[in-house]
Order: sequence, then C-alpha cells, then structure tokens
Amino acid sequence: MHITTRLDGNIGVITLEGELTVHMTDRFRAAVAALLDTPATAIIVDAGALDYIDSSGLGALVSAHATLTRKNRRLALCNVSAKVDEIMRITKLDRYFVAGASVAEARTRLTGS
Repeated sequence: MHITTRLDGNIGVITLEGELTVHMTDRFRAAVAALLDTPATAIIVDAGALDYIDSSGLGALVSAHATLTRKNRRLALCNVSAKVDEIMRITKLDRYFVAGASVAEARTRLTGS
C-alpha cells in the first residue's frame, strides 16, 4: 500500500495505491490526521489505484467520515474501481459517501462549485 497526501487549495487529497486492509489502516488514519492539521475543509480519497479493500479498510473510511463530520469537514471518494465499487454497493456504503469520477468532480460535489 502506498499513500500520498497533498493539499489542493482548501481540499486535502489522499491517493491510495494497492490494498487498504487491516495492515494499512493505521497509515490511512495517519494521513487523515495529518490533513486535519491543515486548513483543508474537506478530504477527497482518490481510490483510482486501490485494488482491494477489506472490512477494516471500510471501517477506516467510515471512521474518517465520522471524524471529519464532527469537525464540520467533509469526505468524498473518487476514481473508485469497479471491484471496490461493488464492495461499497454490497455494504450499502455507496449511499454514505459523496463520490465523483475524478478529483475535480468530487471537489464540485463537495463544494457545489
């Protein structure tokens, strides 16, 4: 698993590559925490290179969403692969997250502009 973070204006972007599993959730949570220490008003998780996510990975996404919501910030997903999208649909989490086909579309859905 490779995780990168960047700040794009007032939006934090976390790019995930590989698998978000029980062995990598601490690194994901650390990336979210690092962006919470910035002026980012929202975080977009770019899952374009995410090959697999297990229940711990799903839990980490839900936890990040809850943390951001408590801090009056928002979370969105983008570039979700068909395989990961199927897992999200099966668990009904596709209804829980704002999603976009790209970082730009996710940003628009978060900010309305």
